[in-house]
Amino acid sequence: MSNMKLTAAPASEGSSFFANLRHKMPKDTGIFVVMLVIALTFEIAGWYVRDQLFLLNTNRLVLIVLQVAIIGIIAVGVTQVIITTGIDLSSGSVIALAAVVAASLAQTSDSLSPMFPALVNLPAVIPICAGIGVGLLCGLTNGFLVTRTGIPPFIATLGMMVSARGLAQYYTQGNPISFLSDSFTAIGQGAMPVIIFFVIAAVFHIALKHTRYGKYVYAIGGNMTSAKVSGINVNKYLVIVYTIAGALSGLAGVVLAARVSSGQSSMGMSYELDAIAAAVIGGSSLMGGVGRITGTLIGAMILGLIKSGFTFVGVDAYVQDIIKGIIIVAAVTIDMRRNRKKTLILSTSGNGEGCRCRPSCPEINKILPARLRLSVLPALRILYSFATSVVHSSGATRGLRFLESYEYTILWQILVALASGKKGPYRHAARGAGDPGARSGHEFAGQRGLP
Repeated sequence: MSNMKLTAAPASEGSSFFANLRHKMPKDTGIFVVMLVIALTFEIAGWYVRDQLFLLNTNRLVLIVLQVAIIGIIAVGVTQVIITTGIDLSSGSVIALAAVVAASLAQTSDSLSPMFPALVNLPAVIPICAGIGVGLLCGLTNGFLVTRTGIPPFIATLGMMVSARGLAQYYTQGNPISFLSDSFTAIGQGAMPVIIFFVIAAVFHIALKHTRYGKYVYAIGGNMTSAKVSGINVNKYLVIVYTIAGALSGLAGVVLAARVSSGQSSMGMSYELDAIAAAVIGGSSLMGGVGRITGTLIGAMILGLIKSGFTFVGVDAYVQDIIKGIIIVAAVTIDMRRNRKKTLILSTSGNGEGCRCRPSCPEINKILPARLRLSVLPALRILYSFATSVVHSSGATRGLRFLESYEYTILWQILVALASGKKGPYRHAARGAGDPGARSGHEFAGQRGLP
């Protein structure tokens, strides 16, 4: 028996050591290792299949990074939308609309198309701002539709996707806009797209992690009802998030038009799916409240490696799309299983070990026996309705403030918990609302337990 204890102890110490090591590592370490494994796999495949270098070829590496830059700019905005439990399907079409508008204002006098106003030799800043402004307006429209009309984000952005693509085709009549000024195309040449991407990623990484904006975005995604109760103007910040996503899509369209020296209504096809895939692969949860810009950056690199790697070894483009779809489904499935597992852990630990603030079921049973609980819970609901109607009818300012306060909601959560005898109908707010790796905000479960 003593031998059994001696052999069991090292296993426990080893598991605790690896657990501590995992917690000390950066949160994107796992996805970064996956990226390295994919790169190494294609490098080895290149040696055997084509007898050539893959990433060790500098020209190919530069091309991959340039391709990733455009998707990455969009994905930075899409990540913020996903964190708020939203979705943006319009980014690809917004790219096309922004690109053709910017290109039409960047034409030279020798090749001016008669379809557009005779505005030639304009400073590069004008077409750049015009393209970004078009994206900003599209994002603002998305935010307005989601917050003011109550249309689900999927439907609102789907409508914008169709409308923006149609506007781009109508604007150009299906013709490409070429021969753009050198001052405009300069922002798409060389390393400029990559520099723009990294600057955008750094700015919003800091904004999400260290500013009030980021804390509110994570709070809205973690629990929108709790965010409203705690005083956050949810609609305002949702509009800001969608507007930022639209503006970044417009910027991506401008950079793409400058890079290829042309504006076409067919630009940006399926870019929105690549951006969503980059965010999800990078750790953003479609359930909201979780996501990091650094993870999205790595996710975009993984997509770029997969696309370039399969092309390198001779895999057909249609097969690449199939594989990309499988990867997206796998990433979403893993995320949903992880969220389901967390929910089960929080809801099934009866002695409060899963959450420090949760009273154990035996304690609740001691406070209120089963028969008494059955009668108290309806009484609490009646009391809640009566108190609410009295305060609203009297118009008492202090009473209304108290009814809308976070503390009042928590008070009723506790009362219902005691009356119903449920295991853990509430939990504390997530520690560190700005932590990008955790569900954040004034988060408490048991919203359905409210009277």
